[in-house]
Amino acid sequence: MQWPSGMSVASAWSMENMEAFGDAMGGEFAEKGCDMQFGPAVNIHRVPTGGRNFEYLSGEEPSFGYHMVQPVVRGIQSHNVMANV
Repeated sequence: MQWPSGMSVASAWSMENMEAFGDAMGGEFAEKGCDMQFGPAVNIHRVPTGGRNFEYLSGEEPSFGYHMVQPVVRGIQSHNVMANV
């Protein structure tokens, strides 16, 4: 399955969407037999040419990332898959 970028999902400012995003990823990882996911990615990016900036759901605002990453982690870990932020 192909997933939207963390930045795209976080841009909706919806905690419910963030948890559903994490829940869906956690479910897929669990189905594949994984017990750990490297993500979600949070980072303050300031370089517009950075190749992985699209993954970071926090953008330039640290408190935004703090609030938006929590429901994603809950969703992932609801499937007994460890989220490695």
